[in-house]
Order: sequence, then C-alpha cells, then structure tokens
Amino acid sequence: MTLLQHFDKPLVADREEASILIDRCESGFERQVYSALVKQGYRVVPQVQTGAYRIDMVVEGTGDIRLALECDGDEFHGPDRWAQDMTRQRVLERAGWTFCGASLLRGNSGRPRC
Repeated sequence: MTLLQHFDKPLVADREEASILIDRCESGFERQVYSALVKQGYRVVPQVQTGAYRIDMVVEGTGDIRLALECDGDEFHGPDRWAQDMTRQRVLERAGWTFCGASLLRGNSGRPRC
C-alpha cells in the first residue's frame, strides 16, 4: 500500500497486509475476531505493545480513535489473574485507551461482538 492509498482509505487493511497481520493472532478465537472485523472493513492490528503492556488487538477508527480489544478471557486469564488484568486495564484507560472484551460478549449467532 502506498502512502497516498493509505491516506485515501486509512482504516481499511488491504488483503496483503491482512494476511500478514493475522499471523500475529495467538489463538483461533483471535483469528476469528480479526477476520470478522477485517471483513467489515476495519483496520485491525493484533498484538500491539503499549508501554509495559500488550493489547490483543487494536481496531482503528476515524479521527485517530482506537479501540483496544481483549479476546482470550478465561482461557488464558482465569480468576487468579483478574486483579492483575483489571489493574492493567485501568492503567491503559488512564493513558487514553478504550477497551472491549470480546470473549465475554457473543451474540446469538456465536460470533464475537463488542
């Protein structure tokens, strides 16, 4: 993608970029969420490092708005990690991140939703 193409459509990942970025996903569920969002036309970046933390996915919107998406939930972070996860989320929210947890929010179709 050229710089001019990016500024023409900054939020849409091209197919080549999407096929590279999906390899960063760390679980089947993350790949499902990533694919569903890209199919809807969103630009999604998996495994984003921010400070001392890493976010499962960042969905980019207009006006430099970004949504931090946590996907794996209890499978990787059970009750023993909830306090740490909430502290991490509060720190990142104070830094301006908006969060959504896809593992907890599924519609009737079984597809993840936020």
